[in-house]
Amino acid sequence: MATFGTFVAGQVLTAAELNSAGSWQTYTPTFSQSATITKTVNWARYMQLNDLVIVNLKMTASSAGTANNEIKVGLPVNASANNFLMGTMLFMDDSFGGDPVSFSIAIYDSTSAVKFRAPTTAQTEVLADYVGLTASDQPWTVASGDAIWVQLTYEAA
Repeated sequence: MATFGTFVAGQVLTAAELNSAGSWQTYTPTFSQSATITKTVNWARYMQLNDLVIVNLKMTASSAGTANNEIKVGLPVNASANNFLMGTMLFMDDSFGGDPVSFSIAIYDSTSAVKFRAPTTAQTEVLADYVGLTASDQPWTVASGDAIWVQLTYEAA
């Protein structure tokens, strides 16, 4: 099958090929905070149209991360090295009853992973009006029972 959108003159596509373009696929992401975090993947799916990749996942930790380290998540498709990743992570601390307690911005880590950084204090103050963040919510230490929700859009390698 030709990659969706890279057709050549005279090429014939089947209905199945056209129907599969942009369909959601599942994957098993990595999850770490300095060390690998044991987790339950509640869902992890992605869709790729040409070089555009959209990711939607939720994972619940069953082991702890390491304090003062960035949370990293593996990508389903390698990202372009010249990439601008656009995405967010919602951190849900189990000690707060599983309610969302923090919002984070996705940053390119490598072609195979994204890392998350807390907004600066000034950005947090602006976000507080929308999601109730305070500077004291940062950084996070992943503990068993905590969950992350991630949404990303990026360019494939």
